[in-house]
Amino acid sequence: MDNQTIAHRFFYDEKRFFAPAGFNMWFKGDQIFSYRTVVAKIQRGLGGSTYTLLSDHSMSPTTGRHISYIYSASPYPVIHVPMRYGESRFDVNMIETRLTEELDNLAELKMTRKENREAYSRAFQELEIAAHLLVKIKKSVLNKYRKLFDQINDPEQIAKEKRRAREAAKRQHEKLKKELTRLIECHNIAELAEMAYGKYDKIDVNMKNKLKKYINPTGELAFAWKDGTHFRTSKGVSVSAGEVERVARIFKAGKLKHGDKLSLYTICSITDKAVKIGCHLLPMDNIRCLIG
Repeated sequence: MDNQTIAHRFFYDEKRFFAPAGFNMWFKGDQIFSYRTVVAKIQRGLGGSTYTLLSDHSMSPTTGRHISYIYSASPYPVIHVPMRYGESRFDVNMIETRLTEELDNLAELKMTRKENREAYSRAFQELEIAAHLLVKIKKSVLNKYRKLFDQINDPEQIAKEKRRAREAAKRQHEKLKKELTRLIECHNIAELAEMAYGKYDKIDVNMKNKLKKYINPTGELAFAWKDGTHFRTSKGVSVSAGEVERVARIFKAGKLKHGDKLSLYTICSITDKAVKIGCHLLPMDNIRCLIG
């Protein structure tokens, strides 16, 4: 006994319940299960023909193997349908709602990406097959989704969309580049660090990432800025302004040395380019900007 045998018995055994001990594949009535999830169903179609409805998603490696066994064993034409993990019952009337929801969600994605076009095409073709063989679906519903299906399967249309996408990306890049130049010219390093790493909501995520790449190209540096009565860092540390001012006086006097403390943190090294305080490697221009 193995799972392939169970798949064959689902189609040919007169008994309509078979759940052998020690196996994670079993069937009851017109449905067959992988663990507790229905993955296939024997279904009479609109014209009276019999079909095997088979999950269009593998759900997991093991369940994917179970689905392949059912596919190989089926004596009926196989129609892929949107079954879901954990379901104990599949109704053919679920097909329209599930596929139209999926198509609506996919339509929001970039159709210049091959995987999105393939996913949309698969879902539309499943809907079209279901309408033809399994369940009554209005033509107006099919026509609603057919327009985009035709577009994304037209090579010339896809080429135009890709050109538009490249042009739009180029314009966005130039816009961000100009804005980045303006920010660099108008703000010091501490202000730029706060914009990039702090709770600064006047620029978007793309610009924050551009700023991070500009001030910290290798990712090894940390930065600090003043926030009210505290100084905050790009690593999420907060130190009181009074403590920072105490250490700043020592630094200005040229007496700051290895082993000194800034709050809980130890001065690990001091060079012309940076000071390492605990896990923070602060660039010297950031420090001078803060202490004046």
